[in-house]
Amino acid sequence: MASQTGLSDTSAEAAAVQNECYRRMTVSQRMELTRSLIRATFAQSVRAIEDAYPEMTARDRKLMLIELNYGRALAAAVRARMP
Repeated sequence: MASQTGLSDTSAEAAAVQNECYRRMTVSQRMELTRSLIRATFAQSVRAIEDAYPEMTARDRKLMLIELNYGRALAAAVRARMP
């Protein structure tokens, strides 16, 4: 989708086509697209942490993922309940 600021690498014509495609999607199709993008973004976050901190345990990587995505307070609460 073209940016309101004009800083997009998508041409106006391509953005118009893309927007029309979105308009034609059913609510179910838009929700599935959203879920798919969320899953892909989450998977990229997991891989980035694994790549950046290969020495971390799986437990610590999960806690880091929670902290980065949901905040320090939630990560601390989860950490306190982990064995």
